[in-house]
Amino acid sequence: MDRISASGAEDLGSTPNGSTTYIMRPLFFLLLFSSLIVSADVAKEDRPEVTSFWQRINVHSAVGYESEYVYEGAKQAGPSTQFELYGDYAPWKGTLRAGLWSNLPWARSHFPDTSNEFDFYGKYFHPITEMFTSEVGYKYAWMPNANTGYLGKYHEVNLGVIADVALSPKAEIAYNIDKQQYKLQFSACYVIDLADYIVEKLSLEWSFYGGMLWANNAYGGARGKRKNDYIYAGSQADLVYKINELSDVRFGIRYAMNNDGCAGVANDHGTHDKLFWLGGSFNLYF
Repeated sequence: MDRISASGAEDLGSTPNGSTTYIMRPLFFLLLFSSLIVSADVAKEDRPEVTSFWQRINVHSAVGYESEYVYEGAKQAGPSTQFELYGDYAPWKGTLRAGLWSNLPWARSHFPDTSNEFDFYGKYFHPITEMFTSEVGYKYAWMPNANTGYLGKYHEVNLGVIADVALSPKAEIAYNIDKQQYKLQFSACYVIDLADYIVEKLSLEWSFYGGMLWANNAYGGARGKRKNDYIYAGSQADLVYKINELSDVRFGIRYAMNNDGCAGVANDHGTHDKLFWLGGSFNLYF
């Protein structure tokens, strides 16, 4: 007859024949069950955190003013309002970006050949190493009210490399399909925190760029075929005030130049081989 312990529970320490079968079998299953629980917890920690579609998206929107609209070192319009909206989605190791940028000139009477412009673009950023990230992009630019003789749309593809070092340098090559134009551009940016010197949450962002382009059809078929090439450079310095984690406001000065000369395609709006202007924007981040 099985013995009963003083606590009233069955004493499974031995069997009538003296074996320890009854105590080893439950202990074995207890250890097995415990190991399965521990393994499951470790596997759960090793698995990447599962996030929803919306948790993988970051959105940036901006509205701004520029006293000149300058692109590739060439004046495109006078005082303008600019809008931008883009979203980043990171489903894999890289990041996808889709966005819209627009420039709306205030008064076309001063530059009758300028137009509203809407740029629809997509980019993909992929880390090559811990230091370098590649960028592949496509842009469709649409100028809905361009006058006769001026390009109303164009397609452009680009390939770039960004370095995660001081000044965040970037090298990029682009091809404008409609203008049959190649462009090589280099850029960099430097940020100075002014919180300890002037105002908390204030910083200075200084960027500069330089490039050269070669076009076999500079007017994109809107006029007669014309070859054109020139070198350009520019710089921008903005004071940035961070309102909170989701917004900031910035304002600063800009400068650009080119060597295309008075008769060059880059200076169709007049002698604007050297440009100095002001600009700013309000930005939201989600």
